[in-house]
Amino acid sequence: MISITAKALEYIRSRAQPLYLEMPPRVTTCCMTIQEAPVPRLGEPERPEGYVHTEVQGVDLAVPRGFSVETPYVIDLRAFLGIKRLVLEGWRQF
Repeated sequence: MISITAKALEYIRSRAQPLYLEMPPRVTTCCMTIQEAPVPRLGEPERPEGYVHTEVQGVDLAVPRGFSVETPYVIDLRAFLGIKRLVLEGWRQF
């Protein structure tokens, strides 16, 4: 399940664009595979055929095919030195 905080929802709606989750590449070493958290981005994904569209709180969200929405994720807005960015909370790499 994916939800969006009020701050992030206001920011997304002010931009009047759809949203997608960009998956960083997996890094495999001799003994483990790791992957950073997906990054919420405004706009359309470069390869739309790899995404499934859904609606979350009135926002069109493209999620990568195979992305598990069983875990509760939250899209939030963070700011540092006046620069705002969307983040995905709840990511756990096992």
